[in-house]
Amino acid sequence: MDAKLKAKAMTDDQLDGVAGGTYDQSWDVALKLKQAGIEGTINGIGGVNFDGMRKAISDLGFESKDHGGFIIGKANTYVEKSTGKEFTQKEFVDFLKQKFPVLQEQN
Repeated sequence: MDAKLKAKAMTDDQLDGVAGGTYDQSWDVALKLKQAGIEGTINGIGGVNFDGMRKAISDLGFESKDHGGFIIGKANTYVEKSTGKEFTQKEFVDFLKQKFPVLQEQN
């Protein structure tokens, strides 16, 4: 790799905060909710149904701060409505896995 390009290369963590920040993270949550048996989180063309995903998250007692698409440097967060506690993407996915044991059997 060219030294100039190598100097500008991003780490996996940096990439996760950019490309993986919003849509990919929303896709992960929407898919997990679908796998848990919650309908309406995936749209008719196989993408994220943001309204359906947000409703499902709200029904679980959280507010999604997903930004609705690709925003550089803005990772998704989730706020527990009853406490105001903010969850990272990983913490929220861990919550979903605890709430829905079927998800523990999957990736």
